Amino acid sequence: MEIKDKITLANTSQFISLLAAFYMILPCVTSLFLPDDFYVYYKNSTDGIIESVSFFFFFYSMFFVIRTVPADAHVTRNINMLWIFKILHFIHIAYLFVVMLLGLRVRLLVGGTRPEMLEMISGFFVPGYSYLLVASVCYLVLRASWRYMVGIGLFFLVMDFVYMGKIFTLLFLVTWMMWADYNRKSGKIFFKGMVLGGSVAVSIFIVREIVAESAFTSGLNLYVFFSEFIGVFASIGWAEAYHAQGLPSAILDFNSVLEPFYANSISHGLALHPAAYFIGNFGNFWIIAAVIYTAVLSVFSFLFVRILGFLYVVIFIVNSVHFFRHGPDVFAKNIIAQSLFFIIVIVLAKALSLIAKNHATALKT
Repeated sequence: MEIKDKITLANTSQFISLLAAFYMILPCVTSLFLPDDFYVYYKNSTDGIIESVSFFFFFYSMFFVIRTVPADAHVTRNINMLWIFKILHFIHIAYLFVVMLLGLRVRLLVGGTRPEMLEMISGFFVPGYSYLLVASVCYLVLRASWRYMVGIGLFFLVMDFVYMGKIFTLLFLVTWMMWADYNRKSGKIFFKGMVLGGSVAVSIFIVREIVAESAFTSGLNLYVFFSEFIGVFASIGWAEAYHAQGLPSAILDFNSVLEPFYANSISHGLALHPAAYFIGNFGNFWIIAAVIYTAVLSVFSFLFVRILGFLYVVIFIVNSVHFFRHGPDVFAKNIIAQSLFFIIVIVLAKALSLIAKNHATALKT
């Protein structure tokens, strides 16, 4: 397969913008249909609308930097880098296959509940897994045929049904979008992806209902269907209450201090909205801190997309879900650490190529 010099992120841009809207804007709308005293909220269901919408634009500002810069793929021209991506990809798939078998065993023999299965799968995301994941996605986008992509999609779909989650389907969809952009596929790929993703989401919801055998109220039905997004949005109100009580900030891991604060009130955890992170740590100065954060990471992205090219696009996109639901701190730490790591790998790969070239020259002489 020919390696392209540049790509445009047409499909990826549409997908990531829609995903950002789901996390930042959709829950603002659904909150209007839920009672103010709904159990996941601190006080009012509409608290945090302005803050949430603001972070849609903060995120898109960072993404716009790499969306409008041609993503030169020169760092992947080195044959050693392509082999590194290929080896790490197949290690990743083999690892996930073992994880799938372990999960299937638990489902068949024990019948694990969804919380138990999600806790189990989270335990498999060991330190260093994110580097393996980025390299694996790079290989898929650069080298995979459409038939192989279909096979990976089915495999990831089975993973999500075994563990009753959605992370692997989401990962496949965003990888598919980048693959389509890199291989100059039509913008129709985006709409096909939305149909597939929507079908999977509805299927998972129906399966949950059947397994639970429950008759929810209309409010709970709305929450269950949109829980991925409403729960994130609800964390904003709890962060406001946390800061109002003068509790200590936690710049590097805010979710670890916020979750115990609300856990007794709602009996389960919530994913962390980026607005919740900044409000909980900086209070009324949240918007100043958010602007500085956005500016710093935008400059970082502007520089590193020129150094790493398309590889940085993969790093940014794959980690974007951390910004949406795990915290801006996790997002920043991941893209910085992974960028530096792959720069080291690229330098080593080029050094190996130079040594091999010099050795071949020496043999000829």
